[in-house]
Amino acid sequence: SLHDALPIFAKALKRERPEQFIKGIDFSSSSKGAEIADILVNETLHDPVTVEIGYEGDSRYSVKLEEFHPDLNETEISLKGNTFVVSGATGGILPSVLLDLARASQGTFYLLARTQLPASEDADLQMLRSDRNALRLELQRRAQAKGEKVTPVQLDLQLQALERADAMLDAVDEMRAAGAKVQYIVCDVTNPKAVEEAVKEIKKTTDHIDRFIHAAGVEKSRKIESKSAGEFEQTISVKADGFYLLFKAFEKAALIPSSLVFFT
Repeated sequence: SLHDALPIFAKALKRERPEQFIKGIDFSSSSKGAEIADILVNETLHDPVTVEIGYEGDSRYSVKLEEFHPDLNETEISLKGNTFVVSGATGGILPSVLLDLARASQGTFYLLARTQLPASEDADLQMLRSDRNALRLELQRRAQAKGEKVTPVQLDLQLQALERADAMLDAVDEMRAAGAKVQYIVCDVTNPKAVEEAVKEIKKTTDHIDRFIHAAGVEKSRKIESKSAGEFEQTISVKADGFYLLFKAFEKAALIPSSLVFFT
């Protein structure tokens, strides 16, 4: 819910407005009004650095980052032959991460993403690879032929989507060349029926999942005051609702993952 994401929004707002005093403070449901008021006054007068704080009884909690160098001889996890399910497979840096995992594991990968990948011989894809600006002009011409007005930002978004698809196609080819098995499944993780069908497809060829990487997300790069409530809901829905739907589907299919990784 939006309430659960408030500390995250507080930290984002602090980055956007470093000169302002901003904190996200969490209280237990049993906290009394007078107690909360005293704490709020105290937090306002002290510790201007810490943004995310929680209170439980007489204890005050905050988040601390600590650099950690593990002893790989003791903590190394074997990935060889593992089965991975990855949501939001085409996003951001994920294709390069998946390629590293494929090289390390030679495992099986089920990649879930909202959009269908184009064929490698797709005409737009070929044009993108040879002349990006020519494709941009062609997309603009198509829109005008339909009587549509298209902005430079909209054209950039179309090109970026195609570039992500191209990167994913390359990654899948390289993953297979590294010895991994890869299945790409179109799935909107916020759609219960689509999630159920995707997990049924996975169940056809495996009886277990070793690693679930939940990287699905919606990118809305605008300052908080410029975002609508609908954009907030959409962002949280992909992360929270998407995870819930996938995990419940895994549970129903007896495919509960051995480990989970979240991209936030």
